[in-house]
Amino acid sequence: MRRETRRGTTLPETLLVLTLLGVLAGLALPPLGRLDDHAAVLAARETLIGRVVEARSLAAEAGGATLVVRSDPGSTFLVVGADTVRRAPLGVDGVRVDRAADLDFDAMGLGRFANATLRLTRGSASASVVVSAYGRPGRR
Repeated sequence: MRRETRRGTTLPETLLVLTLLGVLAGLALPPLGRLDDHAAVLAARETLIGRVVEARSLAAEAGGATLVVRSDPGSTFLVVGADTVRRAPLGVDGVRVDRAADLDFDAMGLGRFANATLRLTRGSASASVVVSAYGRPGRR
């Protein structure tokens, strides 16, 4: 007599594998959320640096400009004289700036303020933009 061989998996084996996959997926989700926060903060930092560079350039063309940074929600206003030239958010929802700031630039594109440090946060992620008195932005 010949024994019949079965191919495939049993229900308990399949349930065990699915349970293990569920546990592993549950362990992987929190770090992925932190990675999303980190990416959002870095994107907002680069956007803010771009706005500082744009304000310096516009100040040199127009004889002066002010970049107004609001803390909640993170948004910026580019002002030349009495006119708001550009109004825009920092890009990503949930990113906050630690404090509001008015960054004034003269006709040479130099800052008319002491060094300004703006800290961006979302969740546990944070990054900083430091604008020197000369108006040059830096990353931290």
